[in-house]
Amino acid sequence: MIMKKTILILLLTIFSFSNDINTTTKNQEQLCNNGKMESCIALGNIYHKIYKKDYYSLNHKISKAEKFFMQACSNGYIKGCQSLEDLYKHYLTDKKEDFSKTTKMYKKACNNELIHGCQIVAYRYAEGRGVEKNDNKTVEFYKKACELNHNYSCLQLGLMYDKISQNDVKKDDKKAFKYYQKSCNLKSPMGCSTLAYSYHKGLGIKKNPDLANKFYKISCELGFKSACEL
Repeated sequence: MIMKKTILILLLTIFSFSNDINTTTKNQEQLCNNGKMESCIALGNIYHKIYKKDYYSLNHKISKAEKFFMQACSNGYIKGCQSLEDLYKHYLTDKKEDFSKTTKMYKKACNNELIHGCQIVAYRYAEGRGVEKNDNKTVEFYKKACELNHNYSCLQLGLMYDKISQNDVKKDDKKAFKYYQKSCNLKSPMGCSTLAYSYHKGLGIKKNPDLANKFYKISCELGFKSACEL
């Protein structure tokens, strides 16, 4: 008798949980379709948990989890792109194809002025992940991120024009100085250090020891320990 009651309670609990999930998904889907991207993410996460690794049928049709993550990403919601990439990373085997898909999504995010979308696309072109390696494209997307006041991207542009690492971008000390300056203005410790070095060596700007010392000090105060010794 006790066993039957236990089984009955368990079945009722499962049934109640199933109804709750169905109600939740219906509500979230309605919100998602009305443009609330957080609900699209929530739906993707629900199907992620329910279906585990069964994201794709044998015909590779788009799974529900992918559908909602992609919907959020396509509308410029960066969390959707990140969730989509996590989905591909853990459950698909063709990594080149996966990176290609998410790169397209990140480009859309960048076009919607989401800084990290631009930064990630720039990195993909720099490393040749999901796209053909292309330094000019790297510059293009770092510029977009820099224009959105992303200090790391401004610094990377300076380094590329400075030819710190091998790349196909023409060396241009004035452009390097320009981006180091903006990076420093945006509180990048290394940006201020490289700006100081430019003043110290007269790269892209007239030599100025006083300004070099000033920016080394600022870099140090921002936490770049190497600058503290200069």
